[in-house]
Amino acid sequence: MYIYIAFKSRTNLMSFYQLLKTYINASVVGTPRSISVSCGLSIKTEKRNLNTVLDLLRKTRVDNLIGIFLITSTNNYNQVEKIY
Repeated sequence: MYIYIAFKSRTNLMSFYQLLKTYINASVVGTPRSISVSCGLSIKTEKRNLNTVLDLLRKTRVDNLIGIFLITSTNNYNQVEKIY
């Protein structure tokens, strides 16, 4: 399972991504339509990295975060859950 970290601005997204990728495997991807709010890009990483993501968000005091979303697929249907 993957989590998607959505921001309001690409500048904040890229700054956080540069920091995050020094700790975990992550990538910048197009924001899934099921989330449909953000600058159009999100950071995608495995759910097991959630605690690291949260720790870094707290330390860097990101104010442009829309949220962290978990997307699960069942029978070709994506269910979105905002987990932070």
